[in-house]
Amino acid sequence: PAPENSVSPWILFGTPGQKAFATAGSEDIRCGLFALGGLYVLSGTTVFRVDISGTATACTGDTPSATGSAMMKSNGVQLGILVNGRLFTVAAATPTVVALVTDGQYPADGASSFDFINGYGAFTKAATDGEWFLSDSYDFSAFDAADFATAESAPDGLLRLLANHNEVWLFGVNTTEVWQNTASVFPFDPIP
Repeated sequence: PAPENSVSPWILFGTPGQKAFATAGSEDIRCGLFALGGLYVLSGTTVFRVDISGTATACTGDTPSATGSAMMKSNGVQLGILVNGRLFTVAAATPTVVALVTDGQYPADGASSFDFINGYGAFTKAATDGEWFLSDSYDFSAFDAADFATAESAPDGLLRLLANHNEVWLFGVNTTEVWQNTASVFPFDPIP
């Protein structure tokens, strides 16, 4: 407890204890996520998998671009890596191989953000038309033309989506829509 008449009832004291655990590449770490039993980080254009002992292994396969936004999500059987609209995956069966998604239904403009909800990868389309879409169930590398929808209550283009409490929050330039899984043809519907 803090001394009497203090602004706060508690005092926090800094303590030493941090130490280097691993080195993964020499470039800035652009994103990272613990998934598939290891820590994955994107350093420049190289994806590394860091194991529990701190050993960093450079992944092989396709290479993300060197600049721009990057994010990672896991569906439990794959790691998805979104870099400048292009989507890459790492599968649990091949945890050090990065593969570019080449499904013909993945938009040519790519995606601007993504998250994971109820078995699906949920993505905002990179073009600012308000469209968002889903991957196949537990497969970030497969898409269906029927799994696209548009935020329409006040169309203003989508900037980002967020999966939270079994809802998909669609953030537009000026508005936000919330959708929930209703198991309809397109699994999600807007909450009125």
